[in-house]
Amino acid sequence: MKKAIIITISIVTFLLVSFVLGIFVIPFYRVPAPVTLWEKKQLEEEYNRVHDWPPMWMDQNDKIDSTYYFGEYNGYYIISDKYDVCWCWDETVGDYEFEYGNRSISALKKDGTFYELSDLYARGEISDEDLAKIYEYYLETKTF
Repeated sequence: MKKAIIITISIVTFLLVSFVLGIFVIPFYRVPAPVTLWEKKQLEEEYNRVHDWPPMWMDQNDKIDSTYYFGEYNGYYIISDKYDVCWCWDETVGDYEFEYGNRSISALKKDGTFYELSDLYARGEISDEDLAKIYEYYLETKTF
C-alpha cells in the first residue's frame, strides 16, 4: 500500500513539474524569423530603402516594439512594424478583419517596394491559405 502511494505521488509530482516547465518553454510569439543570415540581410537592405531606421527583429529583442516577419508568400515578405503614432484603422482582407493601431502589416517585394496586404489579396498575389496564416501571426502579435 505504501509503495503504491509513493509511486502515485511520484507520478503526479513528475507530471506537475513537467507541466510547469513546459509552460516556460512555450514561446510567447510563434512567428517565423528570417531563416538564414543572408535572408535577414536582404530583408534589412530592402527595408532600409524605405525607412530611416533598421528593423528591430522580434528574434533579437522580443519586445512589443519589434518588427515581426510573418514569412515569404509568393515573393513578398510580410512584415508587421510598429509606428510611434497610433493611427488606428480597420481593414478587411478576404474573410479577416485586421485592426491596426500603432502596428501595420505590409508586404515587401524583393525590389524594395512596399505594398498593402489588401492590394496583394485583391490582385490574387496571396492565397486564402496564405492570408489565414498571416492572420494567425497577426493575432499572436496583436498588442492592443
